[in-house]
Amino acid sequence: MDEIERLYREDRLNRLAPHDRRMLRAQVLTAQVMRLADPYLCTHEGGNHRCFYDELMKLFWNGGFDILTDADRAEAGLPIRGRNGWTVDELRELERYRLEAMMRPLTVTVPKT
Repeated sequence: MDEIERLYREDRLNRLAPHDRRMLRAQVLTAQVMRLADPYLCTHEGGNHRCFYDELMKLFWNGGFDILTDADRAEAGLPIRGRNGWTVDELRELERYRLEAMMRPLTVTVPKT
């Protein structure tokens, strides 16, 4: 049954317009943040959880926040990321930059008095 549900969800998501997919992802991201923040939100004076949720949703939606999953990366033909969030090419470029910085000669300037 789990496999059937997963296939149904994937099929439903693939049929969504990009606009709808963005809204869905903003809602999921907001729900995850709310789940984390809920124990820390004050409940006195009526507890304004709904206003906080609405503000987060506006921030994520208007700001264009999105989560790019490994499946999205594979679908777009992008290289996979390692456990630290870097691709092999990005690590190679970062290492090249660090080596160049280490090999650059130090220049010392002495002010004239």
